[in-house]
Amino acid sequence: IPYIASGDIDTVNTMLETAKEEWAKVKVDLNFQQVSDPSNAIVDISGIDSVRMAYVTRRCVCEDGAKIGGYAPSNFLNIYYNTDQGVSDGMTGPHEVGHFLGLQHRKFGIMQISSTAPPRMVTAADRNRLLKVYGLKEQWKSAQQAIRQGRNR
Repeated sequence: IPYIASGDIDTVNTMLETAKEEWAKVKVDLNFQQVSDPSNAIVDISGIDSVRMAYVTRRCVCEDGAKIGGYAPSNFLNIYYNTDQGVSDGMTGPHEVGHFLGLQHRKFGIMQISSTAPPRMVTAADRNRLLKVYGLKEQWKSAQQAIRQGRNR
């Protein structure tokens, strides 16, 4: 998955490495490649502060934005992480990558909103939801190509 990144590159690398490791536990192989040309990227990963996080998530106050570790809009093109809060629970990366892949919030698994009990982790149910979104491996490749083509328009 080619990406461009801004902000703290170490944080981005940690998020993506954790996402790769966690999703691999349920046999979802993700390969991220940082590119310098935005036209070659499928996703843009950016660090933003709590005020901006409140704005992009359409929250009314920055205190709400401060509670959000990351955000991935449904357009499949951006992942934001909160530079004020950081990625403290370690599962922000896998969670936001789940959104990037097309998953919505759930009560359990990596896509749960709360980082309290039960602990967030990638589960077989998360993988099964991906299969429902993309189906077979060839359909996943087609989806990646469609995303890339949409990005280059």
